[in-house]
This record gives sequence, structure tokens and C-alpha cells, in this order.
Amino acid sequence: MTRDSSSSLGDLARALAMLRPEDEATREAIAALVLSPGAGGALVMPPSKQPLPSVQPPAGPSAVPPPPVQSRHPEVPEEPEGTPIPMTVRRRTHPLPSLPDWLTSAPPLPASPPPGAAAEAPASLLDTRRSRAILGSLAAAPGDGPIDVEAILRSVARGEALARLPYRLMPSLARGVQLLVDRSDAMLPFRLDTEGLERELRRLAGGSMEVLSFVACPSRGCGTGVRRRWKPYGPERVPRLGARILCVTDLGLGVPPHGDPPAYSEEWIAFAGELRRAGCSVGALVPYPPERWPSEVGRVMELFHWDLSLTVARAARGVLQRR
Repeated sequence: MTRDSSSSLGDLARALAMLRPEDEATREAIAALVLSPGAGGALVMPPSKQPLPSVQPPAGPSAVPPPPVQSRHPEVPEEPEGTPIPMTVRRRTHPLPSLPDWLTSAPPLPASPPPGAAAEAPASLLDTRRSRAILGSLAAAPGDGPIDVEAILRSVARGEALARLPYRLMPSLARGVQLLVDRSDAMLPFRLDTEGLERELRRLAGGSMEVLSFVACPSRGCGTGVRRRWKPYGPERVPRLGARILCVTDLGLGVPPHGDPPAYSEEWIAFAGELRRAGCSVGALVPYPPERWPSEVGRVMELFHWDLSLTVARAARGVLQRR
């Protein structure tokens, strides 16, 4: 008998079970023949250099070796490339679920702007149809209008000499506007609104408008450009006599999460008092409702709610008494 490869210990066990040698020499000879058929009868020991164990045949004259154990996962023959996969198409036996109404009636989402495009301007806090008139009324101060003919006639009827021609007072931007913009962290939500208001007011007042930035209150420091060059609001910052000063601020009502502390009411009272003594009227646009305004500040400066509820009549109220 010949074998293509070396026999295993299992073959040796089956040979000993069938031949049933009675002595050790016979068992060694069988092992030499089974484990190394081409060694010329020489005994080949396992690598461990240990003698082969004595294998006892199973009891009973008719013992049959157990069949080899088959693998649980038989090998699947590989199919050639491009072999079609069999499939079965079946018709659905139940209807599809109905689609919700909103899926077909909801409007599509707006298209995303291209990269680098400018952000869309927010909705105005003022009535866009009347914003020009509202801002003009807020920034106006009493100015000379046409000649007051009625006043001249009354003086002539009383026989009084006219030292100067009387003029009617009218709201005017001729004496200039100083816009003070709060740049504190609490006003960041209104940054784009403030920029739009500044552009609109500059179109109205032209070159007679001056814009200064401050944080919390102008008395802490104001100016243009970088903040480290700002200086507290003093006599050198006060505009000409009769000019209108308009502030855009939250009066310290909005508490920022960090940064500069908000302004106190006493700071605004002292600031407005100095301007009134200098002959200038001062007002403020506040983005918070009137019930939150400090009442003592409202006694020394005009406060306006920066909201769609602000009308032209409210903005122009008392404009001829702004002195």
C-alpha cells in the first residue's frame, strides 16, 4: 500500500485496532510502516521524542471505527463572474399607506444663497412705509421757518418797533444731528437694525450728521474708530447750539452674558442733564417696551420705543419744545 503524504496518528490507531498486535515490537513495526512507508522499516518518532502511547483496540470483535465528522459549513462552489442571480417578483397584496396632506401642500424651502453672498437684511423695526418720516421727526429740532406775518401785524398794531423779523418755528435738521450708537454686547442682536437706521438717517441729514460709538453710556467713553482711542463725552463733543442728539441704546436693560457692565440710571440722568444745560435736546430709541424703562430717565430725555408701534405722530410730539 502506498500513500501520497505522511499518514496520521488516526491511521495508526485504525491499523492497531484491526491487527491487534500482542507485543511491543510488533506495534512499533506497524507504526514505522504506517507513519513513514518510505523509511525502509525504520521507526520514526514524533518530534517530542516521547515513545508512542499504547493504543488499545476497542472492545468487541465487531467494533467499527466511527465515520469521519463532516463540516457544518460545506464549501459553496464559486460561480463564474456574470452569472445572473435568480429572483422572484411578486405583486403587493396590501395597499400603500396614504401620504400626509402637509407633504404635498407645504411650500418648498428657500434656496440657499451662493457662497460669499451677503446676508439678507432683517425686517425693519420701524414701519417701512413711514420710516423716513419717523426718523425725520425723531432727529428734528426747532428751526426757523417762514416769516411770521401774524406776529409782525400784532407788533405794528401795538406800535412796537421790530428789532428783528419773527420766524415761525418748524421741525428742521439744519442745526445738525449727532447719532450716538451703543456698541455693547447687549445690543448685538440689533446690530443689523442699527446699521440700517444709520444709513437711512444719513440719507436724511446728509453731511450735518455726526455718528459716535459708545458702550453702555457715552459718559464712559465715545468716539470713532477703535475703542482704545475713545474719550469720555465732554464739552468738546457737544454739537452746536440747538442741535439734536439721538441715542440708540438699551439704557442698560439688556444684561450681556459677559463684557462691560450695563449702565446705571444715574449715569444717563447726569449725561442728559449736561446736554440740556448746553442747549441741546436729547432723545433715545430703546428696543425694549416702555414698562421696563426707568421712570427717572424719562424725565430728563425723550424715550421712544424702537418698534413697529412707533408712529409719526408719537415721534413728532413736542418737537417744537426741544430746546
